[in-house]
Amino acid sequence: MPPDPHEGESAQAGMLVLDIEAAARIVRLFSEEPLHPLRVEHIAIRAGVTRADAISLLKALERLGVVERKGPEGDIGVSYTLRLADGFLDILERLSRYFTEQVESVAISPERALISSGEAEAELATLRALRARVASLESAKTLLQRKNLELSFLYNTSMLLAGSIEPMTVAQTVIDAIASVARPKVKRFFVAMADKGVLSFYGGHGIDRLGGDEFLRHKREIIESSVEHCALLSLPAQMEGGKRTPAFAVLPLTSGEGDPAAGCIVLSEISDEGLGGDDLRVLMQVAEIAGRSLKGAALFTQSISLGSTDELTGAFNRRYLFRRLGEEMTRARNAGRPLGVIVLDVDYFKNVNDEGGHAEGDRVLKAITRAISGATRGIDLVARLGGDEFAVILPSTPSGAAMKIAERMRSAVEKLRLSSAGGKPIAVTISCGIASLTESVQTPAQLLASADHYLLEAKRAGRNRTIAMPD
Repeated sequence: MPPDPHEGESAQAGMLVLDIEAAARIVRLFSEEPLHPLRVEHIAIRAGVTRADAISLLKALERLGVVERKGPEGDIGVSYTLRLADGFLDILERLSRYFTEQVESVAISPERALISSGEAEAELATLRALRARVASLESAKTLLQRKNLELSFLYNTSMLLAGSIEPMTVAQTVIDAIASVARPKVKRFFVAMADKGVLSFYGGHGIDRLGGDEFLRHKREIIESSVEHCALLSLPAQMEGGKRTPAFAVLPLTSGEGDPAAGCIVLSEISDEGLGGDDLRVLMQVAEIAGRSLKGAALFTQSISLGSTDELTGAFNRRYLFRRLGEEMTRARNAGRPLGVIVLDVDYFKNVNDEGGHAEGDRVLKAITRAISGATRGIDLVARLGGDEFAVILPSTPSGAAMKIAERMRSAVEKLRLSSAGGKPIAVTISCGIASLTESVQTPAQLLASADHYLLEAKRAGRNRTIAMPD
């Protein structure tokens, strides 16, 4: 059974985590009031830190580009604003300017109507001018109503995405937004995120992971080209192999600032009705807002990564594992989705340390960490529980799929070709236990303990194997 989550932490690491938690509280303050400047004194009180500590943390966040200082440094009235909010306001300002230009191009004054008709200022000409004016005003009113709805929708979406720092949360928010604006014109769509240059399915509507992965494989070249060049791709319905394939489109998740796209929205099946210019414009704005949100999330993740990773292996540490596992359990219950956990350790690792020393044992642990991380997906989380024991969180993963991932990790470790400093081969294997979230599991510790139980069964059965909780 895994030891207490706080056991073995050094005092120095504890202080670092406290600073990181204070930074996280400060960022949450800005996400609650993204459009308002906050004074340093106000921030210090609400975050529960001293004014000096608040200034130090704010400077760090300013260097990362998360917040922006208003006023000269050291001034008693200095305040800070959320820099990410400026990006969303920029989008809204550009949309507003575009809508104003559209209305001006539609509106027709009575004088212009008379000039264009070429008739004298008689009763008939005046009547025609008035009719033209009424028609233009009705058209402008309809246009403004539609644009107002679009602006409200984009503003609400941007506020939801501004508070999201997890790619899975961003993906689900984007899916909900598209579902509300594009149905029934778009029958199937999904979100794919780029991880080390590879696009992975992160959720969709009307299409599951297998279907999404198959679509990504089939259209890989053109989708990757769209993401690489941050350009909208739209293809009409075509005939392939005697079958008609529906129209589809790809919208890169780009921040609009020259950065690489973080992924894309794939509209894999567009109805025969097709998408209009207004529809595509709104969807492109959603993609840009999501791209900006993912960029901000990456900056924030960078600011806290030092306190959440294991110094030796580079995997996440147990403190971060317990926090993320709690969040994933809540998310899985709310969405009615499965959640799997793998607990594994190295077979006979004591022999490696005894024969080659701890330096060699550390080198072996790093190689094993790389092997198991390379066998997981972009949405999975690998953490070191301590010693030679690791845990892997598998979001939205049923038991069968968890078994395949565990076996892929076990095979990757078994295939490692390691040798000691003296050239002697070192053969390493791992044993894995799998547990899934059930109604009876209430805490991360209980879920990990369940997986640890099946790990012990795998060891009793001979090691170098995986045993899962029965369905």
